[in-house]
Amino acid sequence: MDEEIRSEIKEQTKTLLLDSQLNYLAERLFETGKRVDAMLTAWLTFTALTLLLCFGVINAVSIGGLQLRAMVAASVTFGLTCAYYYRLALGVTALSFWREALREKRRERFDILIQLAKKEGTESEEKTTNEIISFIGEYPGYIACSVLIKNEARKTKEASGIVISIVHYAIIYAYSLSPYMLGFTLIHRSQYSPTQIVIAVLGLIICLSANLILRLEPETT
Repeated sequence: MDEEIRSEIKEQTKTLLLDSQLNYLAERLFETGKRVDAMLTAWLTFTALTLLLCFGVINAVSIGGLQLRAMVAASVTFGLTCAYYYRLALGVTALSFWREALREKRRERFDILIQLAKKEGTESEEKTTNEIISFIGEYPGYIACSVLIKNEARKTKEASGIVISIVHYAIIYAYSLSPYMLGFTLIHRSQYSPTQIVIAVLGLIICLSANLILRLEPETT
């Protein structure tokens, strides 16, 4: 009898702990997605400013009463672009880890349901598992929406679905290559100034590190 009581207490405690962990992970996933969306907007803004300054659309920028010439201001905005690019890579990678951790905890929380479905066959087990780990509440920003639309598009065999998938991956590649193109633009427009070359190289090293971070993948089970 005592053994049954201890076993029941242990199961209840495990359930409460898993529920607490699920709530924590869900909050982290939502908050991180919200910050990533804000960082993406900031990155796009500084990228656009750098291009406008490099091509002379904006001749000067005033920061705190200090007037900066176009190329000097472009160097500043390029540095900010690289910083946000790195921070964005950290955020996107964190989203992947939070998302997979949340899925794993859901599997643990509803393991009994999965085991019951397993007795009915592989197809039933896969369907039940997919239902358990699907429909994770994320911040409805660009990252979450674009991935959702891409996944839905891949399920269809229509031409529109193929086009959406191609555009999705094209944007990702454009994002990955954009710092290098921007760095070259900065160097070229400054007429290969040694100072600008150093700034561009340092910025691109940061962006290269960010690209390596983006390749990190959470372990899936």
